Amino acid sequence: MRIMCVAVVLGAACASGATREVLEFNAGWRFHLGDAAGFEASGFNDSKWTSVRLPHDFSIGLPRDFDDSSLKDGAYFQTGIGCYRKEFKVPEAWLSKAVTIDFDGIYENGEIWINGHSLGKRPYGYVPVWHEISGFLKAGKNVVAVRADNSNQPNSRWYTGSGIYRKATLTVANKTHVAYHGVRIETKPEGANGCRLDVAVEVQHGVPGMALEFSVAAQDGTVVATEIAAADGTASVLLKNPVRWSPETPHLYTLETRLKVAGKVVDEHMEIFGVRDFRMDPKEGLFLNGKSIKLKGVCLHHDAGSVGSAFYRPIWKRRLRLLKEAGCNAIRTSHNIAARELIELCDEMGMIVLEEAFDGLRMQKREQDYHLYFDEWWREDLKNMILRDRNSPSVVMWSIGNEIKEKGDAENGPPLVRAMVEEVHRLDPTRPATCGNNFIFAANKAGVSQELDVVGYNDGGGSVWEYANDKAAYPDRLIYGSEVPHTFATRGMYKTTTRVKKAKKDAELSGSTKDKGEWVPNLAKKELWPENKKYASSYDNDYTRISVRGSWKLTRDLPFMIGEFRWTGIDYIGESGNRTNNDFGVLDLCGFKKDPYYLLQSLWTTEPMVHLLPHWTHTFKKGTVIPVWAYSNCDEVELFLNGKSLGRQTMDPDVLRIEWKVPYAPGKLEARAYRAGKPEAATVRVTAGRPACVVLTADKTAMTASGSDVVHIRAEIQDGQGNICPTAMNLVEFKVKGVGTMLGVDNGDPYLEHSFVGEHMPAFNGLCQLLVKSTDEAGRIEITATADGLKSGSMIILSAPSAD
Repeated sequence: MRIMCVAVVLGAACASGATREVLEFNAGWRFHLGDAAGFEASGFNDSKWTSVRLPHDFSIGLPRDFDDSSLKDGAYFQTGIGCYRKEFKVPEAWLSKAVTIDFDGIYENGEIWINGHSLGKRPYGYVPVWHEISGFLKAGKNVVAVRADNSNQPNSRWYTGSGIYRKATLTVANKTHVAYHGVRIETKPEGANGCRLDVAVEVQHGVPGMALEFSVAAQDGTVVATEIAAADGTASVLLKNPVRWSPETPHLYTLETRLKVAGKVVDEHMEIFGVRDFRMDPKEGLFLNGKSIKLKGVCLHHDAGSVGSAFYRPIWKRRLRLLKEAGCNAIRTSHNIAARELIELCDEMGMIVLEEAFDGLRMQKREQDYHLYFDEWWREDLKNMILRDRNSPSVVMWSIGNEIKEKGDAENGPPLVRAMVEEVHRLDPTRPATCGNNFIFAANKAGVSQELDVVGYNDGGGSVWEYANDKAAYPDRLIYGSEVPHTFATRGMYKTTTRVKKAKKDAELSGSTKDKGEWVPNLAKKELWPENKKYASSYDNDYTRISVRGSWKLTRDLPFMIGEFRWTGIDYIGESGNRTNNDFGVLDLCGFKKDPYYLLQSLWTTEPMVHLLPHWTHTFKKGTVIPVWAYSNCDEVELFLNGKSLGRQTMDPDVLRIEWKVPYAPGKLEARAYRAGKPEAATVRVTAGRPACVVLTADKTAMTASGSDVVHIRAEIQDGQGNICPTAMNLVEFKVKGVGTMLGVDNGDPYLEHSFVGEHMPAFNGLCQLLVKSTDEAGRIEITATADGLKSGSMIILSAPSAD
């Protein structure tokens, strides 16, 4: 039964009153690597299985195997089959209720059983899956079993992880209840400052005599509106002067829906939402809440470094915070449905989201990829993504795919894309459908681009050069850079020789991209760092077709451009040849900032800043001329070496960096940035001495004893004066005592040979990292880090009782 009623917009259901419970279902699982005949049966003996807590990626802890079928795309991590079991108690009262189990992600071919009854298999590893399981439960002990089969390889172009790698929940409600993800909300501007909200609510197991009541609360808990559904089951509510959601003010409201039968409340459903409106203009780009805005975005793969694909909210909260500090206001979920918790964080933190459903469609990219299941499952998978996230204010576009091979198929491509766009509109008429297109000229010629509401331009094939050409040819087209060229940069590594990657087939396939490409001149007559040959350069001189600065200038200066998403925001595992990870991010795999991070900050922020590169600890002979660059959002920058000014220069908006040729001399290199002649920011580089100690710092000094909180421990190799040693590679050993456990270790080196799971990790250019996870027990966590010949580092983290 569907009832149309009033509400407010956007968000995920959360735990509410006594009539409805949302229970975490992550603890108490048993795991077995490999298949296990009959394990789904209630009486199966799993006493010798391993105890695990979700989220759980069983691939990341396995040794890399260069004969493994995940191949270079999966960084040679082993995959296979994993079996999970969990016992849980069901009170007698639940047998008359509606109980829904939800797994936000099982990679892949996930099959779920309740007390031996199969709920079915879902092939796609990124789709959220939920089932009402009331009819299979019994009072007392019950068993849920899950089989994740990731053995069919290769099935992806990047590292996927394996197992139940996202959260699981149980929702318990009365038989008559608001359906799971059954609230759809639309927001409509009303007058100069108001907002009218309309909602459709689906009721499960409806009965005569139902009625719906609503209340809307602001972020501080103040009730700002109430409403009762009209006799026909529809309603709308006017919010006066709402605080509008934006990257700067991510204000969230709560809608409470009370379902009554014969005057008695039988369900209370909470929905978190935000009020915002956006429009896209083919001439002037994107407007959010009436104000022009450019998407300053990055693409993100779903792994989180040393924890693999397991989604830990504290890890991703830190990652998003760092990206926001760089001026980033948007992410593209490349190239799959995101974790629900990531969307929630974007809602809370003010990060615009382009959520992408699939990498490929009907035509294969890898032998065992989604093309095998596409025709049977794409509608259901698209539906689950949109139903789950359609009420989130952060999501502004749905992407049906990435670099789809159908783009050049004039016969089959347009009908398929048209059907998918129509399905998006049916499920959510409030947001446009898009797709990331490489070789855009092929998509134009076949007519695929013309089927999209908004056209994304991936740079493959030189699409970045076609913005203006296509705007002239298709004046009503909405255009953005869905994947602007790769940022090649290894943290702390530099080269003076420019490297520009450009596919040999660009000109052949496009015609119009012949001889197009940006060239940053070599920074010196000979390479100053030949020893860094296998690594990428942290100057903006190592890129595909166009530099970071060149790409942003196009987006900045073309008024019709909605924005861009840089490839990538953070380094990611896989798609990397013989390396562990790809160093395309502005943050490395640990979340340590690279030089391009500060370049984006200089382009995308207004708070005064200045950054210098390279570091100033070298083995060069005195007098060797080094190119020193400054990134700043100020008007001028002055450079000093050992107190002597090397000149003040003006920041050119077409160059977007300042360069000095500096004869090397050990000591102190300092930059001072000025606005209107006044000093506003400064930074220093100091020549470090020999490594003397390991110094530990943490992103927080207190944790919650929830079993899932995470603290990031940064281990820095310093000299005796407290300066970082930017070339240090000392092997560090970590120890954790008390109520915490080691979760992972890493250093950001794309050629890392050490395991992410263990106690040892070499520093890479002065840094490495330990992740520590809380347990369910409150108390002290003692962390030490030692390295041969160096003074040890230590710290204490307090883990407080969980409010739950």
